[in-house]
Amino acid sequence: NGSLGLADASTQFVPEFLEASMLLEEGEVSEWIATEFGYHMIKCDAVGYEKLSAKYEQEIFTGILTFSPTIEPHAIWEKAQELGISFSNPEIEVKLKEYMQIDLVEEDATTEITADPKQDTENKGDGE
Repeated sequence: NGSLGLADASTQFVPEFLEASMLLEEGEVSEWIATEFGYHMIKCDAVGYEKLSAKYEQEIFTGILTFSPTIEPHAIWEKAQELGISFSNPEIEVKLKEYMQIDLVEEDATTEITADPKQDTENKGDGE
């Protein structure tokens, strides 16, 4: 459908395209825009995150999870920590963290959740 998703002033579009897209109101279609990649017409579906999220909620979440596949398990783990959920059997906690690809690093009595760097490098690179 040609949708480029959510855009704001910091989106990495070529300058002519970005400038034209930022001037559009909801439902408005631009004139032809010439860039180094050719000619384009831009349609603004919605203005403001609230309207976009209501209209494209599932697409937004899918995009976030595609871009950062470990964000969902980290959010779940952080919520569990907020709720004070603990494990009486440390082996279960270790297995769960492995399954969720979470590596906990202790720093000065605080817990920081970080992605498993091995997982990130395994998913990038050779086009698989």
